[in-house]
Amino acid sequence: VKKTIKIPEKSEYLAELFGAILGDGHLERKTLIITGNSFEVEHYFYLAKKVQELFGIEARISKLKHQNTMNLKVNSVELIKFLLHNDFVLGNKIKNKESLPNWIFEKNDFIFGAIRGLFDTDGGIYQKQKKYSRAIIEFQTKSPYIRKDIFSLLEKAGFTASKSAGNVRIQNQN
Repeated sequence: VKKTIKIPEKSEYLAELFGAILGDGHLERKTLIITGNSFEVEHYFYLAKKVQELFGIEARISKLKHQNTMNLKVNSVELIKFLLHNDFVLGNKIKNKESLPNWIFEKNDFIFGAIRGLFDTDGGIYQKQKKYSRAIIEFQTKSPYIRKDIFSLLEKAGFTASKSAGNVRIQNQN
């Protein structure tokens, strides 16, 4: 049975979901899968709620047996078509140079939404050194294209970011 979806307007929440998909998501021919740590179960219920609100379809959440891993799955050919139309790719996102759609970089609400989605999947906060109270905010990804997007989002949000082989960081800033 073909599932029709609502086509959402560009929004902060759509940008946030796109950030989460870019971070921990994977597109198959008929299915969107977002996979991550089972200790963050609330985040998966939050994403499922956003999928319902934005597209009017249900997402299934499951914990993989004998692992600390959660899956959020959405089976919908129409959703996959929508995501492909918005610059997502099927299969390996690194090989296929996946990145965020350009519209996300056009408005602060979209920028901060995408940063939130990427931070929730690929980000962390670390203490710089034990004797200092300063922190490092870091995004880790193997994809140079996603690193470039994260760097651009942070710069557009007013941060001075630095990047290296596997991460993008913000440090020493108010």
